[in-house]
Amino acid sequence: MHEIRLYAERVRHTVLFSSAVHGVSRSRRLILCMAFAASGCGELGCHSLSGDSEHEEAKRLIQSVDALDHPDLQVRGRKLQALRALPLEHASLAKIRTQCVALHESLLEAERASLKAKKALEAEESRSRAGSRTDTDSDQGGEPGNAKALMRIAEDMKASEEALSRARSAKSGCQQPLTSLRLRHGRAR
Repeated sequence: MHEIRLYAERVRHTVLFSSAVHGVSRSRRLILCMAFAASGCGELGCHSLSGDSEHEEAKRLIQSVDALDHPDLQVRGRKLQALRALPLEHASLAKIRTQCVALHESLLEAERASLKAKKALEAEESRSRAGSRTDTDSDQGGEPGNAKALMRIAEDMKASEEALSRARSAKSGCQQPLTSLRLRHGRAR
């Protein structure tokens, strides 16, 4: 912010006191000063009236994405829905949100499928230890119900891997622009 003030002061000084504009009235010089400052703010990320809303939207977006870091999958799912519904007027922020939603949806889907496979595998191991299968059954392919359970576990693991692959593809589309937003607008607290 200090750099922006210095830039605005330098522009004001140049416009008001430059010998190139001595033939121009003071009011016109002030208008020129405001125009130069406005154009410089666009390049430097000044917060004009529309910039303030972009700044606030960016902070809300950062905060909403950061809130997704939660251990409970149901809570994370609700926070993901809130991120998806977050109203954003600026197209660049909406694009980042779309990428982050895609990333986190894939991560959540992968984690849910992995958890489902883990629970099914633990249940199958528990049945195995309880003596529902014998060693000879497992050598011959096991019972038909067990084979179906193992196929479902394999399908869940495959679904998890596919979701992780989608997440890897979406990662840079979310994290790189989000890092840039954090640098420009500060980390939301």
